[in-house]
Amino acid sequence: MRRTIILLFICLLIGATLTATVAWWCALRNFDWGDNLERGTAHMNGSFMWRVDRRDTHYATQFYFLQTEDPAFSTWWLTPQGNAGLQPSEKLLDGWSRILLGPDSVDGWRYRLDRVWGFGWPARTMSYRETFLYDDSDTLAPPIVVGGLLVRQTPTPLNYARPDALPLIPIWPWFYLQTLIIGAALLVVMMVVRQSRTWRRRKGGRCVRCGYDLRGQLGAGCPECGWNRPVDDAATQ
Repeated sequence: MRRTIILLFICLLIGATLTATVAWWCALRNFDWGDNLERGTAHMNGSFMWRVDRRDTHYATQFYFLQTEDPAFSTWWLTPQGNAGLQPSEKLLDGWSRILLGPDSVDGWRYRLDRVWGFGWPARTMSYRETFLYDDSDTLAPPIVVGGLLVRQTPTPLNYARPDALPLIPIWPWFYLQTLIIGAALLVVMMVVRQSRTWRRRKGGRCVRCGYDLRGQLGAGCPECGWNRPVDDAATQ
């Protein structure tokens, strides 16, 4: 029983490692987003305005959460033309992305952009957030990475370096569910291999524990490792 519990723990650890590795591999890919952009409607609360856009591929999901108190943004985005044909912003969000979104505040900046990333296959299993802050002169502060391990910065035509990071925040429940599925599958495979080895050794007249050739005399136990011998029973007691 103890050996089975240890084996289960090892399988779950391997499952978590594989799940994280796949998510990290997805995070380092160069995505071709194509036309997979869903724009959300703008919402106004006094002078404060926010909206959400979303992009999806097979390996990643990205949310743009834009907040501003600048009338130049608010005037256009709140017109019928600005919201025409768009989905409600709140419907574009997944549950895990709401947790990672930045606070409802621009903190004195002209506008604030939070990009929430989710990576993994077949489900999104790990995530992190990038925060971009712009002042009144449209000068960009250094991007802030939350919940990610920065590995490189990629230059862009917009005069800033885009941070690329490995996600460190597990997405509930998909990270744990995928870990459990992989771990359970590995445990079943290991148990089948173990039972198959035991059957082959027993059929060949060898010790089922160490494989020592007993020439078919299994009842007498194994003199090599002590399997099935009275000495073992006495020591155990």
